[in-house]
Formats: sequence, structure tokens, C-alpha cells
Amino acid sequence: MIRHSVVTLADLFAKKCSMRLGMAGSVPTRTFAAAASPSFQRSFKKRNVPKEDDVDSNVLSLPDGRAGFRPMSETFINLELSTFTDDEHDDWDEEDDDLKVDPVYSYDENEKISALTREVREFEMEKEEEAKKWVDKSIPLPRFQELDEFGRAYGRGSRKTSQARVWVFPGEGNITVNKKELIDYFGRDHNRRLIIAPFVVTRTCGMFDVVCQVTGGGLSGQAGAIRHGLARALEKYNPDYFRRPLKSFGYLTRDPRMVESKKYGLRKARKAKQWVKR
Repeated sequence: MIRHSVVTLADLFAKKCSMRLGMAGSVPTRTFAAAASPSFQRSFKKRNVPKEDDVDSNVLSLPDGRAGFRPMSETFINLELSTFTDDEHDDWDEEDDDLKVDPVYSYDENEKISALTREVREFEMEKEEEAKKWVDKSIPLPRFQELDEFGRAYGRGSRKTSQARVWVFPGEGNITVNKKELIDYFGRDHNRRLIIAPFVVTRTCGMFDVVCQVTGGGLSGQAGAIRHGLARALEKYNPDYFRRPLKSFGYLTRDPRMVESKKYGLRKARKAKQWVKR
């Protein structure tokens, strides 16, 4: 029987803790009697016993004499102990056990951070420019009165296939369509009411005379074209007062509705022949 000095797991743990806490001293070993067999010797040699140099490399000594652990991050960010001076850390609490470190980045990491910072700043600048554009667009454009040499306001209107040219000037409320009176040209009351609608909305009935020339389409399309041109002419005559009511009723916008074209094999655009089973 040969006696061997063996370090147990509890002894290794106690030794490691004492080294990390900065405590000097050796850890006693336990002796026992065992047979010196080859298998026992091989298993004993393969044990990973920590060395004192490896343990001491992970221990930091703080300015006040305390011991701390070095951060074990070498992949992305390396942390080093911040410089300590009495002037900078007069109010440093001695009871504070936290290890204060400053991040130190490599060259590649600094390049990545600077590139990301530039992208964030460019994105913020683009957002600010878009916000300024929306603010500028929200401000209404200045509009001025547009009159010709005779003191008339001109407006061009369209509806379906009809085109109308309308001139408006102060008068007694006379409306002339293709050198004819309104009553003589449009026999239906619906078309007459459609034409004078802009005057009703702006409350200017009997205050302007209208001269218009209309071509193309039927009477219904021509009436709509005259109303469109009349509303535009009134808006040019006094945009500050007439534009808001005319726009709210939709008289400044062209009516996009058109007649649907006929389809092959049908009687009209949608109408088909009557289906017979037999």
C-alpha cells in the first residue's frame, strides 16, 4: 500500500474562492491510503486542476484595495477598468461594491457604430424634410383675381362630350347661350336650375351677366358644361369669397361620368337579348 496526497473537489473550490477574494494561504490536502494501480494513476493525471496563474489573471485590484473579477468578454466588447483619481471620484461611495468599467471597442466595432449612427441621422433628416414638405403643402397657395382687359372673368367647363366657354362680368343677371337667351335655349327647368346653381351657392343671383359658347353633346351635357365653366369663372373673379362654397359643393370639379360604350353581342352596354330555353 502506498500513500498518495490527493486534492478533493471541496478543497479545489475553497482554494479557488480564496484566490478570487485575494486571500493568501494554502489549502490543506487530505491523505488516504490507496493502491498504486496504473488505472488510478492515469485517472489522477487527467484531472483538470486549475493553476494559480490562470486564476490570478481574472482578478482585479480596485483602488480601495478590494478585489473584483475581470469581465470575461473578448468576442465583441472588451471592458477595462476606468482610470481612478481622487478629484474625479470624491463622492464615490465606499459601500458600493459595483465594479465601474468603461467600454473599449475595437476599430471594426467603432466603424460599425459610426456607420449605424450615420444611417440613423440620415433617416431622421429625411423624416424632418418630409414633415417640412407636408407643412408647406398644407399652407394654401395665394390666389388673385384674374380679369381680362374688359373686366371679365373667364372659365372653361366640360361635361360628357360637351365643351363650354363662359365669361362673367358685373351686370343685371342676363345669361346668353350661343347668342340666345337661357329660356329659349334650354326648355327644361332641370337644366336651367343646374346652370344657375353657382349663383345660388355664392348668393350672387342677379349680380352678374353671363355670356357662354357651348359645343358638342346634348342639352344635359351642355348644361353641365356651362355650370362647370360658370363656377370656375366666379372663382377667378373673387377667389377669396367664392372658392370655398363652390368647392364644398363640388362645382369646381369636372363630373367624370361618361356613357358606357356598347359591347359586341349585346344590344347596348349591358342589355342582352332575351334568353329562350327552346
